[in-house]
Amino acid sequence: KVPSNWTRKIIRTEVLSIHPDFEPPDPDLRSELRKSEREGLEIVLLKSDKDQRDALALFANHGKQHQRRFPTSFLTELAGLSKECKDIIWLIARLNGKVVGSQVFLQFGDLLLYWLSVLDRSAVSAKPAVALLTDGIRRGASLGATQCNLGWSPPSEQGLVDFKKRWVTTQHEYAIYSHTPWWWPR
Repeated sequence: KVPSNWTRKIIRTEVLSIHPDFEPPDPDLRSELRKSEREGLEIVLLKSDKDQRDALALFANHGKQHQRRFPTSFLTELAGLSKECKDIIWLIARLNGKVVGSQVFLQFGDLLLYWLSVLDRSAVSAKPAVALLTDGIRRGASLGATQCNLGWSPPSEQGLVDFKKRWVTTQHEYAIYSHTPWWWPR
């Protein structure tokens, strides 16, 4: 029996097999990846202080859903750690010198977890989501990952659910238990 202050939820995650020469399995995704290259989109590891400031500003301006869960101070610390720790892959996407996307992956041995992402909606035509995910998968696989967990998506985010399914994944379902402390914003 679950205590009354805990909630049991069934969640689903999408997992795919990966390797260092990974190409998106869907022809439309491959086409989008080529489009991002033609547009001049550049994907790099977060390394400089300027890139860190720009990525954190992007989360502040376009990642409102993340701010409730992750305070800026936490993301700042994580960005600093990512510069030293190979198990944190923090990527940024630049278009014409401007940071237009950022994704964070966490690696646990042979498992790469697609953890956090934000995009500047004004640059979606350059397909940064596909380019960031593909680059992150390749980097994780080159460090030994054989699977990428694309994570849970809220059912209300149908576009995100559909995007993940295009990567030809295997769906895994499991129960989680959550507890919302009295002090957490509702």
